[in-house]
Amino acid sequence: MSKTAQRATLAVILLLGLALQMSGLDWGLRSLNGFELDGKPVSVMTAGFGADSDALHKAAKSFDDGPFPVIRYGSTLYQFNSYGTVFLYFYRFVTETLATVGGFEAFGDAALAANASRVCGRLVSAMSGVVLIWITWLVGFRLLGPIGALGAALLAAVFPMSIQAGHLATVDGMLGLWFGAALWGCLRVLSEGERRDYIVAGCLVGVATATKINGLFLLLPLGLAHLLRADRPTSLCDALPILTHSGIYIAFGSCVLTWLLLTPAAVFEFSEYFFPKFAGPYHIEHSLTKASESAATHRGWLHLEGVSTYFYQPFHVFPLGIGWVVQVVFVAGLVLAFIRRSQATLLLAISFVVYYLLVARLPDKPIRFFVPMATVFAVLAVYPIVAFTKARNLIMTAVVILAIEPSARAYALVNVYRQPDSRVEAGRWIQENIPQGGKLMLERGHNSLASVVSRHHVSLLPADLENEFANARGDLLSERGHFTACVESEFLSQVDYFAITEERMAIQRVRKAAKDFYDRLFAGELGFELRATFPMRPSIFGLEIEDETTDLNWTRYDHPTTYVFVRTNREPALYSNDPDLSVYRLRTWEDTQKLIVRAQKSRIFMFFKRCLPGPYKERVGEEKLVEHFMAFLKDPASLTGSGTHMTAVLDGETWRIKME
Repeated sequence: MSKTAQRATLAVILLLGLALQMSGLDWGLRSLNGFELDGKPVSVMTAGFGADSDALHKAAKSFDDGPFPVIRYGSTLYQFNSYGTVFLYFYRFVTETLATVGGFEAFGDAALAANASRVCGRLVSAMSGVVLIWITWLVGFRLLGPIGALGAALLAAVFPMSIQAGHLATVDGMLGLWFGAALWGCLRVLSEGERRDYIVAGCLVGVATATKINGLFLLLPLGLAHLLRADRPTSLCDALPILTHSGIYIAFGSCVLTWLLLTPAAVFEFSEYFFPKFAGPYHIEHSLTKASESAATHRGWLHLEGVSTYFYQPFHVFPLGIGWVVQVVFVAGLVLAFIRRSQATLLLAISFVVYYLLVARLPDKPIRFFVPMATVFAVLAVYPIVAFTKARNLIMTAVVILAIEPSARAYALVNVYRQPDSRVEAGRWIQENIPQGGKLMLERGHNSLASVVSRHHVSLLPADLENEFANARGDLLSERGHFTACVESEFLSQVDYFAITEERMAIQRVRKAAKDFYDRLFAGELGFELRATFPMRPSIFGLEIEDETTDLNWTRYDHPTTYVFVRTNREPALYSNDPDLSVYRLRTWEDTQKLIVRAQKSRIFMFFKRCLPGPYKERVGEEKLVEHFMAFLKDPASLTGSGTHMTAVLDGETWRIKME
């Protein structure tokens, strides 16, 4: 293939990537057009479906008030530093520039201004994804030759995880760009090793770190590149030139200096940046604390309880992010790199393995954590094809075949971005179909529909069913519907409508009680009928490419399916099918006595909590209730007496234990 043909092919690949990245950048915002709550337009910030995107929007807006990005949590203002400044600088620059041309207020509060500003953030991410294709070509050119480089660029252009990152106003797409660029710089250190190569590589690592703290990882491939330049040392004297070579210190100094230049708050607000009095979300101290905790301690992680995340990624994350076939060939390339021990491919292979061991253990946002590895995935997936294929025309043919699956997945994902947002459409349905004063239950957490529902129109009951089911253990009680009856009596019995996004149902994977509840809900046994479904499932030629095993973080931010249930029966079939479950309805004082005894014998917190008055539970909070429960298990008389000596109180239509 001539150089002209190579350039033309690269241009076509870049255009393909551009088309995939730019298509549907206004997803969600189109649905908000014309959507009002209480006579006021709803902005993307009001809808609040993307916590990270919202936080970056607020941090970029904070430049209005000072030179350092800050964020407010409650009434406390503190440094916004876990995501760094580089994305914010680009976000701010692009938004200010386009605001001048488009006539909107950059980061303004009005719906039009906020929505346009969000598109600008997505544009920064999308263009980062396009530039990454070129960076991947540069890395591939060094390792795979001109034809292999085109193949790697093609894969980088169609990886679904990169397409998704390009449609979110978050740092992941840009971090992938700087990771790829820094790896290119490390390869230059490995092959040339001139002082300027060390400086460039160090600066790129600094830029990546100033984009997100994860960029510090790139010091590993930089150090590896320096070490692999030397012959294998046989003694301490042989190792001294490696350790004393000025290049690595120049690179490290360049990294630190670049980071400091891009992060002035670390210098001028040193104590607040590193040792704040309060470290809330999006401060690095908070992020490090969160990363050290288990899956069971956070809403949205519970579905990974007891699961090895190291094995979860290959079966639930990578097939969506890069495709099954690419994953298999990539693993072959990884193994081949260790067998052949070519320094350049070995550098990428070692870097990936260490990155995987560090990052794959984290239960939060796995698909986004691996976006920075896009260049490594692409290059090492093409590596075995180049290694075992002599004919150049066959190399490109093999890569095109390899790219079919991720291309299909990427196309299906892009189709989702052209659809109406399910959450907004559900909010619109609620406005149009629920009468004034109708009682509606919504889940707390990500994708709660509370932000698109008028509290003047409906009576809202917020619930946290995932938290309820977190403590619902006991297979026999689960299968017989005891936990379902408890939840139905406590929550569903109070409302006539129930709306939920599918992400809340992931807990079914680890709690049989939750599976029993949702199975009965969809079957109509709880007195509700599924009245409206707003699907957002990527599909191609009618074939859906996601199912119940799909990683929660793949769907929750941009394309969750939303369901709305309507009450059809005040006497659910659940109780007529098994009259023994009626005890959870607490229609008599005897029922309450039976249930509190059951709570003591089974040691189940949910049953105990059901017996307490609603206003009391709301006032004291979950932590205090747990303390009461533990005291009750040790001494049942601590609960204002025991057995028939406990005082009853009528709470609505149910009998509860008087607590004060």
